[in-house]
Amino acid sequence: MITHSERHSKESFARMQVDTVSLSAARVVPALLTAEIADDRQKQALSLLAEWDQDLGRDSPAAAVYHVWSVHIARRILHPLLGEELFTHVYARRQWSHGFLHKTLPTILAYPSARWFGGDGVEARDRVLREALDGALDELTTRLGDDPQQWRWGALHRARFAGRLSIVPELADLFTAGDVEMGGDDQTVLQGLYEPGVPYDVAVLPSWRQIIDLSDLDSSAGTLTLGQSGNPVSPHFKDQLDLWAAGELHPMPFTRAAVLAAAESSLRLLPQTH
Repeated sequence: MITHSERHSKESFARMQVDTVSLSAARVVPALLTAEIADDRQKQALSLLAEWDQDLGRDSPAAAVYHVWSVHIARRILHPLLGEELFTHVYARRQWSHGFLHKTLPTILAYPSARWFGGDGVEARDRVLREALDGALDELTTRLGDDPQQWRWGALHRARFAGRLSIVPELADLFTAGDVEMGGDDQTVLQGLYEPGVPYDVAVLPSWRQIIDLSDLDSSAGTLTLGQSGNPVSPHFKDQLDLWAAGELHPMPFTRAAVLAAAESSLRLLPQTH
């Protein structure tokens, strides 16, 4: 994206910050599409992937199929080899990139062996893929309904902003700032990693975005996930959430004159006098 144009603007950088195209999916999906499938339901799922542009947008049905199928594939392959405790540690509950999906899976799909699939060759591989796809489609149907065209990645992949005190039922509404749908995953510019064992809630995301205009610092822009205030009764507790969720930015004055001109209030802290 950087080399696509000789010159960039704030608008082009803003688009980059929320890009959800997955180069990893471009490697994995073609291999999945070679699987010999079993029935019309599976054919419909593969047709979604075949027409997909590998953009993990929050409104994408194919992105939902891709990730849910991937999680079911990993469980069917890794769990028998590792057992529950090691599977949880290595794959299901960790907050770093999904190495199995992005590094291991493309290779073992291309070179299927008994070590991974219980038998050598594509027949054994496709059997595991079909079983995993059935499990994924059952899950998607249960969670998102019977019509695959209405499935959406963002309906599964949500970011919930809740303070620690929200675990107290009486305080939950006060300290829960928002629950928003997100696109992306751990391999997209718009970071949206989830832990596969607790699918598919967002665990890692960009909490702050900014674009600094070095030719005119007062033309810079930025946004937080929530707001400038940590006080839940303040109007600025979560007034940036909608901007952030939409991938938009607000003006960020930098020089003293610009800050004073934009200020709506000020707070002065003075030493106590005796």
